[in-house]
Amino acid sequence: MVCQKALEAAKERQHIQEVLEAKVIKVKPDDVKRKLLANKDKVEKGIMELHNESLCDMQDQIKEHVVLLAEAQVLQKALRDREEKKHRAQETVMEMFVTRCLSTGCAWLLQAFGYQLIVYIMNQADPGDPSDPLRVWVGYCIYACFVLLLVPPAQFMFAKKGSDWSPRLASLRRLQAKAWPMTIAWAIKDVVAKFLAYTNQTFWDELVVAIVVTLLVTAVNAIPAVVRATSALKSKPPQDSVCIRYLNVPNTFLLAVGYSINTLARFAVTELSEYTTEKLPQGATNVLSVVVQTIYWAGMSAVILKINSWWHESQEEKKHDDHKTGEHAALAEFEHECEHDVMQTLTAGLGFVYGWGLSDTLRAIYYPFFMGCKSYRTCSYQQVWYYAILVTGVLGVFTSKLSTQEYRSASSKSYQSLMLTAMALTVGWAWMNVFESTTTYFIAQWQSVYDFGWIPLVCYMSLLIFAYVLMSEMYFALKDEMRVVKRSRSEFIQAYPCDPESMVELFRALEAERPATKEEGSTEAAV
Repeated sequence: MVCQKALEAAKERQHIQEVLEAKVIKVKPDDVKRKLLANKDKVEKGIMELHNESLCDMQDQIKEHVVLLAEAQVLQKALRDREEKKHRAQETVMEMFVTRCLSTGCAWLLQAFGYQLIVYIMNQADPGDPSDPLRVWVGYCIYACFVLLLVPPAQFMFAKKGSDWSPRLASLRRLQAKAWPMTIAWAIKDVVAKFLAYTNQTFWDELVVAIVVTLLVTAVNAIPAVVRATSALKSKPPQDSVCIRYLNVPNTFLLAVGYSINTLARFAVTELSEYTTEKLPQGATNVLSVVVQTIYWAGMSAVILKINSWWHESQEEKKHDDHKTGEHAALAEFEHECEHDVMQTLTAGLGFVYGWGLSDTLRAIYYPFFMGCKSYRTCSYQQVWYYAILVTGVLGVFTSKLSTQEYRSASSKSYQSLMLTAMALTVGWAWMNVFESTTTYFIAQWQSVYDFGWIPLVCYMSLLIFAYVLMSEMYFALKDEMRVVKRSRSEFIQAYPCDPESMVELFRALEAERPATKEEGSTEAAV
């Protein structure tokens, strides 16, 4: 990469040199010498005037050189600034992409191990059917309570920059600090998901849950103490404490909002797929399910993009509007704040709906259409691995390309933001399915020989340790590669500096020291 940039810089310098040689008319020393020899019979005063005229010509040519060099320096600086801006944007997006993928894996692994530990304790205290929906929902509620109680202090401790034993340990600490919010979000989402499973997920249940969760999360995030804590944590430098971390917990509930809205939106798709494929063979069912999912994805993405762009445009317009005054000013301000809070929660939740739509569409194309199985749970774990590797490669390249685009319209910016988030979530969920399918297969094989109740707990604990080591190493490699690329760019800029201001100063110096012409000398003598 560094060699390629150096080659491009060399080509650019060669092009500038060719332009200068083509556009600048140089004063040749031999021509000046012949001109002086041809007039050697003149008097001393004439020779001095001839010298002065020649020097003025050379001075003018030098100034033309300086002007062209300054223009080339300005152009080169503009190109460098643009490339630097693209590099920074790409690094930020790729770090977000990888961090969100790894954070999703960390959150699921911790949730799986914590839930298995709770199930083991519950079975020891009160043996029962582990697949009972009510029992499952209670287990996830207990896990969510522990997460809400323990994660905020852990966030406060992990955010501190302490003396780490090694760079890899520091990478693990930073990765886990970024994974804690996803851990809370995933725990709350699972509580909502298991409650809907307990109610058999009828349309009215999903509608009521979506409305209640959206309004509840909106109301909690609108509490003044929560708003102040959010602003304090985002300030420069951030104001951090355990109390502020607890008050920032409601900001992680947006995944539950997105899940409830997505479940409600998919109700019509599920019913339509079941109705149209009720009497069809499996092959036709797989093809038709892909068609229905693709149509749903196209319509849903268009609606979400329209809502998101409209909301951002309306917010920009309201920034320039004057506040209302008069009798109804307070009421209008209150209505505006309520509308803002609800729409802010709704648009954030729709971002996750967009991500689920992309993930469901890709899974519908891969599993039923190509693999012939209904979902990743009915496919072999090898097929789940293939899907995760394929999605990571394709979406990783597309994320790198999309992050360098500079959009101007509100709809294009909304598409870029939503698609980048959706691709990161899709890759994270794909590897989460890998962990789940591989562990489930291993546990089933182990329990077919030894039927002990602690086998799932040991398996999930081993997977948690192994995956944390692997993901921290991946995160360390990413940060190390970014440091190397940044250092290489800095060294290249230092080796080939670009300073148009120096050319301007040189031009001014030449103007100040320009020798007087014949007319100018006569005028000065007369004065």
